Amino acid sequence: MNYYYTIVIRDEEKNHNTAAVLKVNEAYNLLGKLKGIKNLYGVHPAETKKKAFELANFWNECYLNNGTYPFDRVYPAMEWR
Repeated sequence: MNYYYTIVIRDEEKNHNTAAVLKVNEAYNLLGKLKGIKNLYGVHPAETKKKAFELANFWNECYLNNGTYPFDRVYPAMEWR
């Protein structure tokens, strides 16, 4: 079984935020996966993969609107590997 989390990556120096989706197989240690992500700012569990992507895309829209998204338009959220 896979579990999905919406994660936020923050670049403090540039004041940029990006949301992505993290898939964790039940055989993996969640803390071990999270420790390997540089500049991790937040983690939100999701009930389904679809909901995780919806939340990540929503957050990226919000970051674009408040000026902290690193691009000039919102790209679809990516799955973090």
